[in-house]
Amino acid sequence: MIKKIVPIVIFLAAIAGVIVSAYALAAHYDSKLYGVCSINETFDCSSVNSSVYADIFGIPVAGIGVAGYLLLAVVYTLFLLKKKIVIVQVAVTMAFGALIFSLYLSGIEMFVLQKWCLLCIISQISILIIFTLLLLEYYRFNKFLVEAQKNSKENFD
Repeated sequence: MIKKIVPIVIFLAAIAGVIVSAYALAAHYDSKLYGVCSINETFDCSSVNSSVYADIFGIPVAGIGVAGYLLLAVVYTLFLLKKKIVIVQVAVTMAFGALIFSLYLSGIEMFVLQKWCLLCIISQISILIIFTLLLLEYYRFNKFLVEAQKNSKENFD
């Protein structure tokens, strides 16, 4: 049962990540779209997404998020189709990098800007879910490979 739910949850989290990142990207260029998540002085997506930290080398962080979630979904789909350990290792590594980047951005929100973006929080939760479940997939698939190798050795002995 869990084996069937994990891919669905990973894809739903990736879709949520794409949606909130795409909305944040659109709002990055049209500040009128922030009405939904600029609630008060503390929760203010507009301030966060228009700060100097909202772009990296001229690329909006939200755009990086859209691309990252889409790429993770593609790599995970390849894993589901090919069942190669190296593919899930790549996906876990990508998700770990995204999680570290997300924690860095959270640190900026908390300590530098002292404001929170609800869209960013949803994205952070999405990448945490994806990373955790991909790690589970990696360990489960690795265990399966070890067992299969052990069984094939026993058959030849």
